[in-house]
Amino acid sequence: MGVPRLGRFLEPFGKVLHFQVPPTGSPGSIVIDGPAFAYWLWFAVSIPPPNYRAFQDAILNFHQFLISLGFRTIEYVFDGGLPYSKHQTRKARYQQNMSDPINAYVHLCVPIAHHVLKGIAGANVVVCNQEADKYCALRARELDGIVLSQDSDLLLFNLENPHTGYVPLHSISITSEGLQGKLYNFQEIKRHLPFDIYLLAAYLGVEGHPEDQVIDYHSSFQQICKVLEESVKTGTLEKLISTQELHRVHKFYLLDDISLSSQLNDFMWGRVQELLHSTLEPPEMWLPQLPELPARPCSWTESAPLRLQAYANFFSNQKSKTEVLEYSRKYAQLSKKLISIKFDYASVIDTMQNKFANWPLPHRLVLWTLRCLKNLTNIAATSFLLMHTSLYLNAPLRLQSVTPTQEGTALVSRYIATSYSLCMLVFSESDKGRSIDLQSFSSFSPLSSTVNFCLFHEAMGKLKTGRSPFSIVSDRATAELTYKLYKDLSADYQDMDIIINIWNTQTTKKKRKKIN
Repeated sequence: MGVPRLGRFLEPFGKVLHFQVPPTGSPGSIVIDGPAFAYWLWFAVSIPPPNYRAFQDAILNFHQFLISLGFRTIEYVFDGGLPYSKHQTRKARYQQNMSDPINAYVHLCVPIAHHVLKGIAGANVVVCNQEADKYCALRARELDGIVLSQDSDLLLFNLENPHTGYVPLHSISITSEGLQGKLYNFQEIKRHLPFDIYLLAAYLGVEGHPEDQVIDYHSSFQQICKVLEESVKTGTLEKLISTQELHRVHKFYLLDDISLSSQLNDFMWGRVQELLHSTLEPPEMWLPQLPELPARPCSWTESAPLRLQAYANFFSNQKSKTEVLEYSRKYAQLSKKLISIKFDYASVIDTMQNKFANWPLPHRLVLWTLRCLKNLTNIAATSFLLMHTSLYLNAPLRLQSVTPTQEGTALVSRYIATSYSLCMLVFSESDKGRSIDLQSFSSFSPLSSTVNFCLFHEAMGKLKTGRSPFSIVSDRATAELTYKLYKDLSADYQDMDIIINIWNTQTTKKKRKKIN
C-alpha cells in the first residue's frame, strides 16, 4: 500500500535509467515484486478481460525481454499473505469490487503470473512469509540490484549503494532500444531533504500509525516540509509526531528483520500460503473474486467438496486444526463461512475416483473441471472443450466476436472456481506418494494455458444456433481431439443436458432432459 502521497512528493528526485538491447555491459541484478508486476502487466498490455492465455504470453514475453537485457540475476518475489493489520482494508476492497464483475477477471492475474513464471518460464521465484515489498528490498541489497515494484514503501528502504534503488513499474517504458525507467536511490533522496526522511513518512502516515494521529492529506509538499523543518528547529516536533511513533517508523524500514524468510513452498500461491502459515484461529482462506453477477449464487459453492478435501490434506498433520474460515461472496455481500475439516487425507486421484486416467494431465484437468460442474449442457461442455483444444493445438477457430450472455458469464465463473479448487487439491498432496507429478503440473497452467473465454462465448453462440463443432474448427486434429474428449466426458457425465445433438451431421432438436 505504501505511504500516502509519498511517491508523488518525491517524484522529482528520481533519475532516468536505461538498459539497452543488446546490453553494453552487465546491468546487475533485478528483483521484481511479483503481485505488483502481475497487476501492472495486466493493465499495461490492455488484455481483453477473459483472455488469460494472452496474459500468459505477455508474462513469458516480458521475462524473455528481461533476459535479453543481460541481468545477472532476475528474481520474482511473491507474497506469502497479507498481515492481519490489513484485514479491514481487504474487506472494504472486496466489498467495493463486487459492484464491478467484469473487471474481476484481474484478480487471478497474481496466481497466473506465479504459476507461469515458476513453472513454464522456469524463472527464479521465491515466496516470502510476509508482503513482498520488504523482502524485495532485502534481496536487492543482498544482490546489489534494483527493485521493480509499485509501492512507495520502497523509497524508504536503505539499499546503500548509489546504483541500487527502487524503480516504479509505472515509470518504465519499453522501446526497440531496451528499457527505460526512473530510479530512486535512498541516499540521493536524503540529500534533498533538510530533515530525517522518516519524519516525512511518519507525518504522512505509515501503516500501523496511532489511530489518534492527525494525518495531513491536503497540504502541498512545500508546506509540509516547511512545517516539519520549523518543528525540528523549535523543538516542537513532539506536538506533530510522538517520539515513540518516529522510533517505530525507523524500525519498520530496517532490513535486519530476522522474521523475514523465503522458506515457503515457492510454487504454492500466496493465498494458500497465507492459509497454511496463518497465526489466526481458525486459519482464513480468502477466495479470489470472480466475474460474478451479484444476483446469482456464489460460483465457489459447487467446488466446495474439492476445497474441503484440500483443507483436510493441508492440516492432516495438525490435529488441532479442525476448522477453516472461508471468505467469499454471498449475493451482493462479503460472506464468511466456518468449515469443519475433520476428514482423512485423500489424494487427487482418490478424490476424483481416477476418472479420465488415460488422458495427459492438461486434458485431464479440463475434463475433471467440467465433470465437477453441475447441470452442464452439451453446448457448454463442447464450447469449453473447443476453447481448450484450439489453444492446446494452436489452431484457430472460425468464430465471430459476441457479447457474453449472463448465462455464459456465470458458467465462466463456475469453471474458474472449480479449476482453482482443483489446483488447491493438487497443492495439498503430500510430497511422499504424490499422485500428480508437480513437474507435469508446473509445465501447464490450468488457469491460463488454454483459457480464453472469448473463444468459449463465441463457440457457445455458434453452437446454440445448431451449428456443428466441425464447422467451427479449422483442422482435423482439433475436431478429433475435441470429439474424443467430449465422448469420454459424456460417457461419465450421463445426466448431461442434451439441448441439440450438435455432433450429428443433421442436427435435430431433442427434448430437454429433466435434471433431478
